Amino acid sequence: MSILIIAAIALAVVLGYKTKINTGFFCIAFAYIIGCFMLGMKTKELIAEWPTSTMFVILAVSLFYNFAAVNGTLEKMSSSLLYACRRFPGMLPYALFLVAVSWAVFAVEDFSQLGPYLGAMFGFAGGGAFDGAFFYYLRSYLPTLVLACAASTPLAAGLWRRLPERVWKAALPVLLLCVLLLSTAYLVDATYNPFLYFRF
Repeated sequence: MSILIIAAIALAVVLGYKTKINTGFFCIAFAYIIGCFMLGMKTKELIAEWPTSTMFVILAVSLFYNFAAVNGTLEKMSSSLLYACRRFPGMLPYALFLVAVSWAVFAVEDFSQLGPYLGAMFGFAGGGAFDGAFFYYLRSYLPTLVLACAASTPLAAGLWRRLPERVWKAALPVLLLCVLLLSTAYLVDATYNPFLYFRF
């Protein structure tokens, strides 16, 4: 049954890519078919398994960023940041760094925790920068980091562009499915969910 569910997810991704229809609609259809006709679940039981709170958070966040992209807010913010650093171009990396770590504001429940939280991020906590947790997470995420670094280089982009159109069109859904499965595996394996939006 597990293999069947994974195959259904893979087929949903492929169908979504081919038809340009949201993959979630295909997943809902497969969930109904597998749950009601193969597992003998009632419709109410199937709906009860739906992660309503998780889906609401994902939908709300997606709408938030899509509205910000469509109405030009993100473009305006990035343009304002570039304009503010026009006379001091050397400050732009530091400005981008500050923007990148600003997510820590959402990770704490009150601002009194922000200082220690940022200190722990940069190795100023009691255990130092390289403690047992550092090496644990390094071992856990090293393959992902290596793959991400390799994929972000011009060499990877050049190799991808050299592929025939027929090949990369067939390979793209497979790569997306692999990313989906790896992301799901990391979340399921973790005892702590780092998704900050669940705090709201």
